[in-house]
Amino acid sequence: MRLPIRDGARNELAPPVLNLSPDAWTLFRQFGQSVEDENAPGKAWRPVSSAAGKIAENVARIAGILTLFEQPDAARPSRTSGPAQSLDITVTAETMAAACAIGQFYLTEALRLTGNAILDPETRAQNELADWLVKKVKPGNLTAPSLIQKLTHSHLRTDAATLRRRLDALVSFGQIEPTGKQQIDGKTYRETYRVTGEAS
Repeated sequence: MRLPIRDGARNELAPPVLNLSPDAWTLFRQFGQSVEDENAPGKAWRPVSSAAGKIAENVARIAGILTLFEQPDAARPSRTSGPAQSLDITVTAETMAAACAIGQFYLTEALRLTGNAILDPETRAQNELADWLVKKVKPGNLTAPSLIQKLTHSHLRTDAATLRRRLDALVSFGQIEPTGKQQIDGKTYRETYRVTGEAS
């Protein structure tokens, strides 16, 4: 399928709007809540907490992709003139259930591959650093490696190479995103990261 470009435009996308049916919304909320409940210290998903923290968003994306596979015509460019017309496309409960099953499988596999890694000090340090960033830096805010070294818990302060590996791991799990050169509290830092997630 070619990209859904608005009629009369060269590069303006007119993507379809995907709505959740009431039952699909209920399933999505139940899945997200169950994962969140089991992502607390000592719970099932704690060894893969970084992945578990993002799985609900990924399940929503998977449900959208499955919906477009089931309704490929929905992705066709609008044939109308003027402003793009929104199409009423609904993610069904059946599709959402399939997406939740995929998300559950992903977490189970992540846990299986992790095995006893939660007992590994480095894996534990990554999880603790992720928790600290969310609680202290807060989602949406910027930080820098030098600030982390200065402000985080003393047992998480380490050499530059180890911190680099930990930050790379958190980037791969979607906990933080690189933002390059930025100013934080009036001071310019060459390397910065934004904590992902919704601000509370």
